[in-house]
Amino acid sequence: MLFSIAKILHLCCAALKFLKSLLLRVVRVQAADLGHTQAAFNTATFYHRGQFVGKNLSTALRFYHAAADDGHEGAMNNAMLLQQEIGNEGTDFRLVQIKSQSN
Repeated sequence: MLFSIAKILHLCCAALKFLKSLLLRVVRVQAADLGHTQAAFNTATFYHRGQFVGKNLSTALRFYHAAADDGHEGAMNNAMLLQQEIGNEGTDFRLVQIKSQSN
């Protein structure tokens, strides 16, 4: 019986962890999709690291670009680094243009 209770507690904890990560992902993605710059950056970081969500570099890059389009400097830097990481050596002229506008 003790084994059963421990197993049930373990499953409940796993379910709560999953629900928390799911809720966090939904809230962050919705905020990012609505144009909140910092939420887009945070969402990109989560996808880049695989934190709270499955690691997805193309989704991370999309959210970095969304935040960079609003002038977020950290997103600009991370987008360029991520492009290099995934092997895209081409320059994203959109990021270069944003950087030149902020100077």
